[in-house]
Amino acid sequence: MTLNPLPQNHPTLDGYHRPKMMAIGDSQFNGTRSLTTDAVGANNSPPAQVAQQIGIDFKIPDYPRPILFDLEAVIRDVQSVDDMVDDAIKNAKDWQHTLALSTGPRFHDNLAVAGHTYQDLWEARSGTNRLNIPKLIDSLDDQALPLGALLKLYFAINNAFVLSPANDSDVNRLSPLEQVASRQPERLLVNIGANNGVFMTILMADNSQDMEEEIEQIPDHAVKLANYLVKYCNDVEHVYFSTLVRPRVVANLRPRDMDELGSPPIAGGYFKSYISDILNGGFLDAKAMERFDKKIERINLRVEHEIRRAFDGNTKTIPHFVDLFEIGNAFDTKHWNDRLIVQKIDDDLYRLGNFPYYGLSGRRRGTGLFSIDNMHPTIVGYNVVSNQIMRSINHNEGENYPLRPWPVSIEADTLVKSPPRLLDVYKLLVSIAKFFF
Repeated sequence: MTLNPLPQNHPTLDGYHRPKMMAIGDSQFNGTRSLTTDAVGANNSPPAQVAQQIGIDFKIPDYPRPILFDLEAVIRDVQSVDDMVDDAIKNAKDWQHTLALSTGPRFHDNLAVAGHTYQDLWEARSGTNRLNIPKLIDSLDDQALPLGALLKLYFAINNAFVLSPANDSDVNRLSPLEQVASRQPERLLVNIGANNGVFMTILMADNSQDMEEEIEQIPDHAVKLANYLVKYCNDVEHVYFSTLVRPRVVANLRPRDMDELGSPPIAGGYFKSYISDILNGGFLDAKAMERFDKKIERINLRVEHEIRRAFDGNTKTIPHFVDLFEIGNAFDTKHWNDRLIVQKIDDDLYRLGNFPYYGLSGRRRGTGLFSIDNMHPTIVGYNVVSNQIMRSINHNEGENYPLRPWPVSIEADTLVKSPPRLLDVYKLLVSIAKFFF
C-alpha cells in the first residue's frame, strides 16, 4: 500500500506546512479519560501538555461538546443507562450538524484518535467516516438499546472531526500518516499499539488466544509504520515512540481478593491472582500476569529493534523511545504501597496512585492516576506520560524544558479535585458493563 500525501506546493498546505510538532496515536494521546473524549481531555493530553511546557503553537481538537457522552457528568447527575443512551443519540445528531460546517482550522496537529490501531494510522480517513455517520444515526431508531451502533458512532465522529475539522475535501482523504507526510513536522510523537490486543486483554483480564496472536503481530505493524515514515517523512527531524505500559500497572487489573490491596506483595512481587475491576470478572493467576508483563516488555524491545533497523542509514530522521513500561513502576501503588504522588495544595493533601477508582470502599488514598473506567489515566496520570516524553526530548535534543508540575494537573482535573460518590460510580459502571460485554 502506498501513501498519497499532498504535494509540498499544494495550496491546502498554506500556513500549515512544517509545524513544530505533530502527534499520532490512540486514546492516550487523544486525552480520553473515563470513556470520555472532550475538550478538557484534549487540552490536557500528553502531547498538549508537552507543547505547553515547550511553549509552541500546537493545534488540538477543540471539541464543541464531548463525543456522545461525558461519563463523569452522567455519574454526577445520577443518570440511568437509558438516559445516557438517549442523550448520546441527541449528541450524535448535534455532531452531524457540526461536521457539515466548514469552520475551524484546516488541520489539527494532534491526530490521535481513541481506538486507533497501528493500521488506522495509514487507513483511517475523515471522509470515509463522514459517509458512515448518517447511516449509523439512522440505525439508532431501529434498536431498543443501540450500544453497538453508538460505539461505531463514537469512533466515526471522532475520526471525522480530528482528521478534518474544517471538512476540507483535500484533507478528508488523508490518513494520519498522509497528513504527517504532507506537513513534515519538525518533531513527531507516536503512541500506538494498545488497541492491537493489549487493551482488551487488560480490560477482560483474559489472555485469550486471539488476543495473544494479535499482540504478537505488533512488531510487524511497527515495521510497516517505520517504513512509511522512512519513505514519506524524511524532513521530520525527531520521532518519539512511546512504549507500551506495563499491564499490571493499569488500575483495572486488581487482586481477586480486595483485602490484598492493603498488603502489597513483598518487594513488588505479584498478587495471587488478578481480575478485571470494571467487569468484576476474568482471571489471571500470578504466573499468567507475570508472563503478560514479560510479553509486553519483549514486544517493546522487538518494536524498538525493528524500528531502529528500518531507520538506520535510510533517513536523516532520528528515532527515540519513551519508556512508559518502566516509568509505571515508579507510581505502582498497588504493588509497592509507598509509591505515591504526594502533593499538598492549600489545605488539601493528595496521595495519588494506581488503585482502582472505586475499589476501596470509600477510601481515596492511592487512587487518582486512573479515571473512572480504570483503564484511561486522569489528567494527573497523563502528566506522568508527558513528563517522561519531556525527559526524552531534553535528553535527546540537548534542551532543558521544565517538567509539568503536579499541582497544575491536579487543579485541572475535577475527578481528582472533587470526585463523585463511589456508590454512584459503581452502580453506573456495572450497568454499562452488563450491556457492553
